Amino acid sequence: MSQDEQVPTGVRARRRAQVERRLVEVGRTHLARHGAAGLTVRGVARDLQMAPSALFRYVDGLEDLLTTLIVACYEELGDRVLAADAAVDQGDAHARWWSLAHACRDWALEHPHDWALLYGSPVPTYDAPPEVTTPAGTRVTDLLLRIGQEAGPEAWGEPVLTGQEERAVAAVGPLVTEGVGGPLGAVRLLQGMTAWTLLVGAVSAEVFELFGKGGGDHRARFEHAVAVAERVLFGRA
Repeated sequence: MSQDEQVPTGVRARRRAQVERRLVEVGRTHLARHGAAGLTVRGVARDLQMAPSALFRYVDGLEDLLTTLIVACYEELGDRVLAADAAVDQGDAHARWWSLAHACRDWALEHPHDWALLYGSPVPTYDAPPEVTTPAGTRVTDLLLRIGQEAGPEAWGEPVLTGQEERAVAAVGPLVTEGVGGPLGAVRLLQGMTAWTLLVGAVSAEVFELFGKGGGDHRARFEHAVAVAERVLFGRA
């Protein structure tokens, strides 16, 4: 019988959970120091004071380590955004949008390297397994979808289906169109997708210093972008 097999199951589970937490902490520290391209299993194992072979009990290799970090970052971002949403009036769709946007920015500024892992340049040769990363990775966008679904009629502008929107709806595909309540629902879904794109772009511009280290009043520029995205989201001119 191996030494691990002699340890009671509860103790073994707690030990594994502790190592997994430390693995994420050290992995994120290495991301901040070296970036995703410089992340190595050997380097993380060294800071964990483990042999690389021992770390393979917890991750299968570098890609699995990246996946573990991506899921952890998505979960933490999701926790932050959902907590912020719970603190505002659930009947005020516009307040919920602003809460979501600011929670994303706040988390990104606190964890710029983690934001870069999620929304920055793809890691060469790495393909995230969608069955693992999607549940965590869609928590914020699922919330945005719920905000749109739960918004009362007073939140929306006059529904207009232009030729451009009809072409965009056709590009989405009939299955999506039917799933969101027809062409108008598809337009609102596209509005949400575009608003999310604007939000990610505004946060990334600040995190990646698109306008330089000075760059003027970042918060004012961000809030302008959020206001523009709000008009897109709710279809108001």
